[in-house]
Amino acid sequence: MKLDLTKGLVNVNGDILKTPTGEVATVGLTITQSLLTELNGDEKLEGVKKAELFNLWFDKIKDKKEADFKPEEVVLIKERIGKAYGMLVVGQMYKLLDK
Repeated sequence: MKLDLTKGLVNVNGDILKTPTGEVATVGLTITQSLLTELNGDEKLEGVKKAELFNLWFDKIKDKKEADFKPEEVVLIKERIGKAYGMLVVGQMYKLLDK
């Protein structure tokens, strides 16, 4: 599935969502943070799994405007986003990733 990584997420009023540092919360940034941030339980991951998360980011997202994900990559990204974010971001990202 192809996904526009530059698309900005929105708040409940429809305004562009920004990070605490003022950066636009794009699809790409959201996926990046979900893959590269150590989430609850990640301390138990083996190095191979951590490298898999990094490689997905490096190969498909880093410096890209669009990404084409395999179904198993979408499942992994959704799992990570579901753990990393609240309902507003999860809902928007799942809608995009389910297309």
